[in-house]
Amino acid sequence: EEKLKFDRTLEVCGEGPLGRVLELGCAVGTFTEVLAPRAEDVLALDVSQAAVDQVLQRTRAFSNVRAVAMSIPREFPDGTFDLVVASDVLYYLPVLELQRCVDRIEASLAPGGAFVAVHYVPRMGSVLNGEEAHDVVVAHTSLEHVLSERTEFGSGRPYRVDRFEKA
Repeated sequence: EEKLKFDRTLEVCGEGPLGRVLELGCAVGTFTEVLAPRAEDVLALDVSQAAVDQVLQRTRAFSNVRAVAMSIPREFPDGTFDLVVASDVLYYLPVLELQRCVDRIEASLAPGGAFVAVHYVPRMGSVLNGEEAHDVVVAHTSLEHVLSERTEFGSGRPYRVDRFEKA
């Protein structure tokens, strides 16, 4: 099921090479590992230092991966990115913080860059469910909304997938 999700997320990210990628909420780096061969540079963020340590361990074969513990949107990396990916992370943010996060993502995107969000729909101990989190992003963003789909990765596992692009 996770493989289905990763495959589709990667498809929505684009053919590649993906350039400079920012991954928000990387957890233990399972998707980071999938992104690394397709990207010039990956900066993986998670609020948990323990998770970040696992990412660094898991991706040690890739010299193009950095992982840092950061609490978004209060903290946000400098620099510009060609792709920002947020998977199963944005629904932990209250609406105002999520809007601030969207602003920071937009500001960090290079022209022609893309923002891809993938979230499990049912509420899982989070502030918002996946549908609500994506609706907040759609309502708040000035990026072009080029793809929106609701899909199942495995039986009874509904996900919302959206792609946004910066002109």
